[in-house]
Amino acid sequence: MDAPNYMLSNILVLVLGFGCYFLGILVRCKGFPGPKTPRLSQQLWMSILVAPLTLGAMVPVIQASMTSLGSALLMIGLIIEQGAVVNETATAVFQQAMQGRGSIPPATPN
Repeated sequence: MDAPNYMLSNILVLVLGFGCYFLGILVRCKGFPGPKTPRLSQQLWMSILVAPLTLGAMVPVIQASMTSLGSALLMIGLIIEQGAVVNETATAVFQQAMQGRGSIPPATPN
């Protein structure tokens, strides 16, 4: 007897996770922009770096929570929130560091 193939469900979880993360970015940028919200293009570029770090810790929990609708909806909401808040904060900190005003010192050649 062959073992079940979980490839399709794993791909679905990754697509769902990244889709919800990017939805959070869109909601923050277009629906509820703050006075210093970075541009959408900047946040999308930054999300290439931040999304795998954020979602990497959540993927096992997402897969475990798929048996319960309430748990799955809670995880989806959490990922959307992470896309809205974490990505904007990371983009703002990165911009400040690039301008030399942030807490992260800019790279200098030796």
